Amino acid sequence: MVGEVIREAFDAYRRAFAPLASVPAVRNNRIHFLNGDYLLVPGPRVAEATEAFARAVHPEAFKK
Repeated sequence: MVGEVIREAFDAYRRAFAPLASVPAVRNNRIHFLNGDYLLVPGPRVAEATEAFARAVHPEAFKK
């Protein structure tokens, strides 16, 4: 149930970007959605936000 709701929200976000199909990131399906307080509230969790962003942009750097 929760997974389905998240998937529907994700699909809605992707549809919102459809008018920007001329943007290479949109055209190549390279849009990443990050969500959470740690992304907005300054403090010690800024390292978590930085890592989440890095994992989204460069997942190959985190493969083991």
